[in-house]
Amino acid sequence: MTSLDNRRSPTLLPSLLLAAGALTISFAAILAKLAVAHQVADSTAGAWRFLLASAFFFLSLIVRRRSVRLPRQATTFALLAGAFFAIDIYVWHKSIIIVGAGMATILANTQVFWTAGIGRLVFAEKLPSLFLIAAPLGFLGVVLLTGVGSEIAFTRRYGRGLALGLGTGVAYACYITTLKRSAKRDDPRSSAPVDVRMAWLTLTSGLLIFTGAAVERVPLAPQSLTGAAIVLLLALGPQILGWLLIDRALSRLPATRAALLLLLQPTFATIWGALIFKEVLGATQILGAGLTLIAIFMGSLGRGEASVEDPRAAKR
Repeated sequence: MTSLDNRRSPTLLPSLLLAAGALTISFAAILAKLAVAHQVADSTAGAWRFLLASAFFFLSLIVRRRSVRLPRQATTFALLAGAFFAIDIYVWHKSIIIVGAGMATILANTQVFWTAGIGRLVFAEKLPSLFLIAAPLGFLGVVLLTGVGSEIAFTRRYGRGLALGLGTGVAYACYITTLKRSAKRDDPRSSAPVDVRMAWLTLTSGLLIFTGAAVERVPLAPQSLTGAAIVLLLALGPQILGWLLIDRALSRLPATRAALLLLLQPTFATIWGALIFKEVLGATQILGAGLTLIAIFMGSLGRGEASVEDPRAAKR
């Protein structure tokens, strides 16, 4: 093996794992929309997605004879992050139904800009120069993506779907910010293993979305075997397998490669939407999608190595 091969090989497997994880989570929006098509309410699908994932994490801990207890301070962060995660998935699933899997996923990934904005306004973090270029480019991309200047009719329902998609990005940013702030605390009383935190976080999110579904008075369980199977696949695939693949690979890759590979998720979500649900984007929207993805990539790199978001945030 040559010296060049030696330099490349350490990142080959992590790159493949991250690509596989991004492709896996790209099916989240498709499965959520398929669940609705088979008599599962969007909020019900989100609730069971989290509850089944939580059961997996707890069982995994029990089988390995690991403690499932959270320190008191870590519990506060887990509950807060779980609440933001619940809002994120709750509004995202509704956005998918209205504007489509691809557009809803791209809008959700604008969290890169919302996260930076929260860091600047709340924690006085400095915005890097690259981000100052990415932000207006992303804004232009989103405007074009939504159909401004095209023949798309901006109905009240369509506008609501766009607002929910952007709201997903805000909730996602709050979730990521909470995770990062909890990770920065040096007090051992506030720390806990990642899988323990994820077990409680997903349980919190699932129960909150389940409560939302109850308030909506929608069926709290899938109404068909096919719907139940799709929800199970949603939990086992994007929520569990996708998370495990990304978690395994993310810390072993340079920020540039990781950020680029993670863009496979919104890109393929758009492709799956077109192939499965005939969600065709016009020329203006395709241009907007491309500009938005470029801006998301630039915004991710703008904060250096730390910009590659915590793998626990991967849920799409």
